[in-house]
Amino acid sequence: MGSGYRVFTAGEVLTASNVQNYLQDQVVMTFAGSAARSSAIGTANFEEGMTSYLTDTDKMEVYNGTNWVSVAPTTSQGLTLINTTSFSGVASVSLPTDTFTSTYNNYQIIFNIPTLATAATLSTFRLRAAGVDNSSNNYRWRGNEQGSNTLTYSGFNDGGITSSFRIAYMENTQTHVNNLYLFNPKATTTTSFYSQTVRFDGTNHFMEFDSGATTVTTSYDSATFLWTNNQTGSLSVYGFNR
Repeated sequence: MGSGYRVFTAGEVLTASNVQNYLQDQVVMTFAGSAARSSAIGTANFEEGMTSYLTDTDKMEVYNGTNWVSVAPTTSQGLTLINTTSFSGVASVSLPTDTFTSTYNNYQIIFNIPTLATAATLSTFRLRAAGVDNSSNNYRWRGNEQGSNTLTYSGFNDGGITSSFRIAYMENTQTHVNNLYLFNPKATTTTSFYSQTVRFDGTNHFMEFDSGATTVTTSYDSATFLWTNNQTGSLSVYGFNR
């Protein structure tokens, strides 16, 4: 089994045990999967401290004397930041092409507009493929709103079909932060979303909840966010690792 660390001296005879214990048993062995690893090494030859990398799961594992256990975080855990885009004084902003890929099924998009709106503003978004927005009437959605002092539910469009998804409405002198979840935009299937928006006017705050799905099964690689008045802020896109 592995013997630890050793500094070899010039002219030293390299024995078979040196090669086996200091080199062979301590390298990171690469296999197509756990079955290939067991076949190549032989389960009876597993030694505590052996390390291997599996290409099918992108995992590095170590043998603890009983089992092979993961020793490094992999792309199957947590969220990965894909892109952050800042914008200033614009009525729309598009994510880069291929923001959505087959690497992830679902995404979280957080955008922040910290400056007070100077006029009532509607926030919407459209899905995008190969640099072109889908601006057809392929978006079905609805939502509700809760104020800090009164509770109001509004069937925005009441399940109707429009040319974009609505995600927020800002009154004059309000800021807003939006947390948007987007499901399966890259897959050739229906794309759906759910968003939560917090709006604040300095005294009162409001919560808006919106959700919806496309009426077409199209693959998209990006999205465009639109406002009825120019806005300044930033947005970040995260992929949910599988």
